[in-house]
Amino acid sequence: MENRTVILLFFVLFGVFSLSAQSGEVRIEQISFHFIGKQRTQEFSIRAYLDIDEGDSFSCYEELVQVLNEQKSMLLNTRYYKNVEYEILLSEDLETCRILFTLEDGWTILPKPFMLPNSEVGVSGWSAGLGLEYDNFFGTMTDFSLDAVANIAFGESLRLKMWEISPQLDDIKVGPVIFNAAFSQEFNTVSVTKPELEESLQLQQHYSHYSSNMVFSTFFHIGGNWTYFISPRFGFNYKYDYHDAFEGVIAQDNGSVEEIPFYFSLVNGLEISRLDWIQSFRKGYFLSLKNTLSLIQVVNESSSVDQLRFVPDLSLEARVYVPFLSILNYYGKAEVFLSINNFVPELGERLRGVKNSSMSGDLAFFWLNTIAVEVWGNETLHIQLHPFIDMGIALNRKETNAFSEKFRIGFGSEFILMVGSVDLKGKYGYDPVSKYHDFNFMIGLTY
Repeated sequence: MENRTVILLFFVLFGVFSLSAQSGEVRIEQISFHFIGKQRTQEFSIRAYLDIDEGDSFSCYEELVQVLNEQKSMLLNTRYYKNVEYEILLSEDLETCRILFTLEDGWTILPKPFMLPNSEVGVSGWSAGLGLEYDNFFGTMTDFSLDAVANIAFGESLRLKMWEISPQLDDIKVGPVIFNAAFSQEFNTVSVTKPELEESLQLQQHYSHYSSNMVFSTFFHIGGNWTYFISPRFGFNYKYDYHDAFEGVIAQDNGSVEEIPFYFSLVNGLEISRLDWIQSFRKGYFLSLKNTLSLIQVVNESSSVDQLRFVPDLSLEARVYVPFLSILNYYGKAEVFLSINNFVPELGERLRGVKNSSMSGDLAFFWLNTIAVEVWGNETLHIQLHPFIDMGIALNRKETNAFSEKFRIGFGSEFILMVGSVDLKGKYGYDPVSKYHDFNFMIGLTY
């Protein structure tokens, strides 16, 4: 009996000693990776993505576990991996450890051809596009996309209204810093009211121009769920051409159009967010305060204007994601926008189903609501319907207009095909105020 008591006391003391030892400082001696199935992600890319490294020390075992759980969630939120697990292998003295990550790897590469009706400018038209979406680009844990889109109008003559080529590389992570880079080369046709033409003709001036744009974005993780971001952007607009080919009227001057040959913007802000993917649903919140400082060259030959204009903008945005009833996920987004020294002629694109040119002003509020409905899904493919109702109001603080001219509402649905980490989206929306139908196809969730 005494021997049993001594043995039991020994195990109790050993357990207490082990727990107290684990509560002391623990240092990571080695981090290794094991892949289930074929390895696609480069090991150096995962090491660069993680916020821990060999040699890092933690005040106690519990802190190490908490940090590793955060790293696991971060890897799963990239949606590159079907599964992520880790194992802590403690040394005999319990002061050092080896970490083994086990990952089921993946990547997604998709072509995206499409052809859709579009009549934003002109009597009628079609948009045709071809693109490539390559997530986990060559195993580097970055996302690459390349889009080519053209829009053809059918009026009195066949006319190319718009084309765009835009490569983009996202999520280049180096320690706590993330970089994005995007370029676009565009040709675009724009409609604007010509007040100098007779009102009875109800004509609009159409003009076209070319654009070259570059965007760089940098995100700094500053602790907890907080991130500071800064994004310089610049572009050139050139070869302006004024015409009314769709109505058969020729205009030789730019009338009231303000040309913008060059612009430079510096966007920076602070955001706090905690968003987690739970299979094909999202849970969490996002809050962002952003300001944009723009320097714009404005030219109007008719008014002999050639000046640099300083334009500061402010925006506050909040989002929430709540899954419920196992097959439903609520997405909500609210945004307040204020432009200090500029009248923004096109704000409707911030609402689904609303014509871009139907909202304008220097102060606006937008509220977007979506219910994501899981129709069918497995490990790599999910089909969802996203019925939505969006609404907003845009004001010009220098003028007083009727409420019907300020308020817009759009409703409809998005069809979402989630393939790996890529989301293919078809959208139909309708604005009952302007009788506008919005039918489009693109990559990525709206918000």
